[in-house]
Amino acid sequence: MEQQIEVRLNDNVVKFLRAKTEEDFVERINAATIRYSNIIMNECPSLTYSEWMCIIDVLNSTSLFSIKDGNPDIVNNLPTEIAEANAFDKIGKKWNIDAIALADQLYYYSYAQKCAIVEVVNSWWSSERRPSDKDSIMKLIDECGGQMKK
Repeated sequence: MEQQIEVRLNDNVVKFLRAKTEEDFVERINAATIRYSNIIMNECPSLTYSEWMCIIDVLNSTSLFSIKDGNPDIVNNLPTEIAEANAFDKIGKKWNIDAIALADQLYYYSYAQKCAIVEVVNSWWSSERRPSDKDSIMKLIDECGGQMKK
C-alpha cells in the first residue's frame, strides 16, 4: 500500500539523492528509508533496563531530530548528554547505574548503534502509553525496537 505525503528535504539531502542515483526521488527515498530501518533493527545494542531508562530520561524533551543551524547531532552527542546529566542531575544514582561507564560505553558504539538507540527513544516518547511497572516498561522498550540485556 502506498500513501502520498509531502516531504521537505534540506539541501544536503537533495544533493545526496541527486549525486547517488538517476532513479526517481521517491524510489530513492523509499530505498534509503528501508535500508536505514534495517540498519536500525540490526544494530540496536542490548542494554539493561536501567541503562535504557537512564537514556530515555536524559533525552526527555531533547530535540532528537534537530541537526540543522549548528545544533549538534544528538546521535554523536549521546555520550556527552549522559555524562552531563550525571554531573548536573546525578542521573546514574537515580537509575542505580554507573552513568559515566554508560557514557564511555556509548562513546565506543558505532554511529549506527547510537542511531538505533535514538530511534528507540524517539519511539518511546512518541508512544501514547506511559507504563509505570517494570514489566510493562520493558515490553514497550521491546515494541520500540530496544534490545534488553538479560
